[in-house]
Amino acid sequence: MGAEFRRQLQAALGTKFIIERELGGGGMSRVFLAEEIGLGRRVVIKLLRPEIGLGISAERFSRETQVAAKLQHPNILPLLASGVAAGLLYYTMPYVEGESLAELLKRERRLPIDVALRMARETADALQYAHDHGVVHRDVKPGNILLSGGCAVVTDFGIALALSAEVDERITAAGMSVGTPAYMSPEQAAGDSADGRSDVYSLGCVLYEMLAGEPPFTGPSARAIVAKRLIAPPPRISAVRPTVPWTVEEVLLTALATVPADRFQTARAFARALDGAVLGTPPSTPQPIRRGDARLHRWRVVAGGALALGVIAAAATAAYVRRETHESISPDRLAVLPFTVHGGGDFASSLGDGMADLLSRNLDGLQRIRTVDPSVVIGRTHRAGARGGLNASRAREVARALGAGLYVTGSVNVVGGRLRLQGALFEQRDSTMSADASAVDPTPTRASVEGDTAQLFALVDQLAAELVSGRYRGPGNRLVETAASTTRSLAALRAYLDGEGHLRNTRFDSASLAYQRAIAADSGFALAHYRFAVALGLESDWSRSAPAAARALHFADRLGERERRLVEAYAAFTRGEADAAERAYRSLLADHPDDLEARFLLGRTLFYFNPSRGRPIAEARPVFDEMLAADPEFLCPI
Repeated sequence: MGAEFRRQLQAALGTKFIIERELGGGGMSRVFLAEEIGLGRRVVIKLLRPEIGLGISAERFSRETQVAAKLQHPNILPLLASGVAAGLLYYTMPYVEGESLAELLKRERRLPIDVALRMARETADALQYAHDHGVVHRDVKPGNILLSGGCAVVTDFGIALALSAEVDERITAAGMSVGTPAYMSPEQAAGDSADGRSDVYSLGCVLYEMLAGEPPFTGPSARAIVAKRLIAPPPRISAVRPTVPWTVEEVLLTALATVPADRFQTARAFARALDGAVLGTPPSTPQPIRRGDARLHRWRVVAGGALALGVIAAAATAAYVRRETHESISPDRLAVLPFTVHGGGDFASSLGDGMADLLSRNLDGLQRIRTVDPSVVIGRTHRAGARGGLNASRAREVARALGAGLYVTGSVNVVGGRLRLQGALFEQRDSTMSADASAVDPTPTRASVEGDTAQLFALVDQLAAELVSGRYRGPGNRLVETAASTTRSLAALRAYLDGEGHLRNTRFDSASLAYQRAIAADSGFALAHYRFAVALGLESDWSRSAPAAARALHFADRLGERERRLVEAYAAFTRGEADAAERAYRSLLADHPDDLEARFLLGRTLFYFNPSRGRPIAEARPVFDEMLAADPEFLCPI
């Protein structure tokens, strides 16, 4: 950077920022590290290059970047502020210590398969959130994915919002393009309009590179890369890395389909397909986007500008809600209704609808739950004239109209710098369309969490965990409740609950994979190590079960006394110490006779070890009978 330009830029920024150095930049911006004097924090300042910002008024730029500033998601780097300096448009973001995915790939070239899949899922989650809010990124690439605490954080949504369709056309006419050739979708390369499926394609390119060490299409020039993308099918990952599972390869081929209609239609569908690939399930054939789908309209809103936002979004949401009115209630379909808000001023003004969005995302996929699109729920609620929250009867009506057998209501209380979130999970008792209160569970699961306002996302995660674990209270599901209280990672809890579902249905290999994902998300998650050991034991894989049980024992200090004794007993079982295991299980049952896990494993101890101890195997029968009398559906693959 020239000294003269730096002086001009510093003068234009005034005393609000002190520039430290230039960090670099790309085709659309120059990037600087600075200190924000008033708050004593380091920020990144991104200056749009003149050819990008030309024709965008400061007022319009401010209006559009305000939309980006509202994207509050743990995997999205927030936009802090925007303005004009030295005649150039700029915006600021937090400075993240660490490196980008591009830097990691430059050093490592290829990533472990599980790490690559996790990063892709986290990025997909961020993109889905942005798409749900009308924002298409259009430049998803390793350089725009930062690594913060080992997690993927997507940056540069500010540029995506600043560019309108007319600016896009002007840039293209000038011989430039929005996006990076190695990662842009065929429709972007051809200069056509791009919606969320374009981001899906770009993320597919990023995942391919994480696994293969290079993007799927390369060449000596941008023109050569684009030509390959338009005329050649995507290469198979197995040709360069045979250890990648075939299910992952099939997911990649779907994401990299040349025609948008042949891809995953949403980033959420891409993420779910990746989860299925880990479990050995190939991706389903994508369904074409429906003409009235709200998400299809949202990218048109981005192209058309903010003036059309209200009209198009309202029409799209109305059409979507009409289709989402169900004739029957699904017991696993959940609607999170907007929360009522008390106090907090400007900070809390958007939290009512925001909680519906955040909590829906967190609960989706937990224990077979599928949440209703939050934009649909919010639209239905607003049309019901209840922007400040719904009373009990109106909440039932909205949930039933959406076909939701489950629904959540709640409140947000802000006092000073403290935040309290309270939620209640209701269950519809029958499948009729009656809104009678008798059709609703009179004893909903209730949860309450409290903390600093800066901990919002962590508090939402905790609330989601407590609500879903409370739904499964009972002697056969006690470990689910314990799991929710012994890991701070919602991703780990989600994977753990997936494992529990597979285990109950005797899909032991799938359960093992799910528990491994839980452990990858939280290496100190003692119950995930324990259940991984149990799943391996049920497959008689003792060479892996015993070490897993030992690891569970290592982290058992995070457990309560009852769960710790359970882990100790199973560790003895895997070591072949039958007498010690039997004593431990009988002692545990003496103190906690309702512990079905201990009763089941006592039965297994007697069943497997009695012959070698000179005792009849029939001693196991009454133990299993007692367990089944308490819960006929408890895991019992015998």
